[in-house]
Amino acid sequence: IIFILLYLAFRRVDEALLILMSLPFALVGGIWFLYWQ
Repeated sequence: IIFILLYLAFRRVDEALLILMSLPFALVGGIWFLYWQ
């Protein structure tokens, strides 16, 4: 569902996949930042 919304927003499969693949790294970075604060 999220991929379909991203595809409808950007009209490009590669940009939607890039955002989906970067999401776990953003979550790990956010948790790491909260841990070290």
